[in-house]
Amino acid sequence: MGQRILLVDAEMRRPQLHNRLNLQNTRGLSDLLVSNADSSEYIQKSPLGDNLFILTAGQLPPDPVSLLSSVRMQQLMEQFEAQFDLVIYDTPPLGGFSDAHLVASKTDGLLLVARIEGTDRDGLERVLEGLRMLPTKVLGIVANDSRQSHNHGIYSAYYNAPPVPSQQQALSKRP
Repeated sequence: MGQRILLVDAEMRRPQLHNRLNLQNTRGLSDLLVSNADSSEYIQKSPLGDNLFILTAGQLPPDPVSLLSSVRMQQLMEQFEAQFDLVIYDTPPLGGFSDAHLVASKTDGLLLVARIEGTDRDGLERVLEGLRMLPTKVLGIVANDSRQSHNHGIYSAYYNAPPVPSQQQALSKRP
């Protein structure tokens, strides 16, 4: 559709996005947050498409919460929203970490991704209850990693692919 999309790895505890996209992670979000550099120096073009851009997590910081709750993070989020049509933040799990809550509270909506076999119902209900306190809308829940033994025909390779770790993305779009 020609929209410019920025995917930000805000998972500064166990970043994975750079590995999945085969990108360098020598400089990323954590490094940008502690500098006054221009974000264009840190954003990489994705190998997956002309309109997809990636900001990797960067070096592992000692205190990700202080970086994500900083004034600089708020300024960068506003800047990204003005520069891109859609901004997606990949964050750590909502249960047990405040990182995702900090990012999600400053976005237009949140898409929760839960592994069917790896998420217990009580934990998911606690996460959903906690989300009710945020100003952010829950746009939906994606259940992945189904291990059903159905014959999916041409889609069998897709449905039988190796599991992807549970994660959630906070979405922000330009008005």
